[in-house]
Amino acid sequence: MNIICLRGSRLRSIVAAVAALMAVLAMTVGATAAAPAIAGTLTDQVHALDSCRADVQAAQRTLEDGTGSVLYLVFVDSTGDQDMSAYVNDLIDRSNGQVSEQDALLVVATGDRQYQLYTGEQLKDRIGASEQDSLAQTYIVPALKTSDWCAAATGAAV
Repeated sequence: MNIICLRGSRLRSIVAAVAALMAVLAMTVGATAAAPAIAGTLTDQVHALDSCRADVQAAQRTLEDGTGSVLYLVFVDSTGDQDMSAYVNDLIDRSNGQVSEQDALLVVATGDRQYQLYTGEQLKDRIGASEQDSLAQTYIVPALKTSDWCAAATGAAV
């Protein structure tokens, strides 16, 4: 049986290398941002809508009253290493049926500078792809380009 004897500096080098490896692993594990649970129609983890929350919620109510469709809004800093489509799918899966086929979901990752507007199949059949694209290009994208989160959120409810 061989016994390995490590002395001072060599032992410190090995301990430092193991510590560095553990730090890298910890950062890698934390790189995936878990999709939050949708809390009502407005989930704002980054406080992007604090100054206009009442206006945004009024626009959401007006849309729902006029169409029967609910606009869910989710604002986060980042989707981590997930692409936006996978992140949106995770949100919908975690919503426990709250986001229905007649509803829409706007997800904005403010730090990543990404967004996605999801529409359920029933809503998609009613409004069509061209109207959805027009809504995004007219109201959502210009607002997001200038970090006007409030205008993007209320614009999505048009």
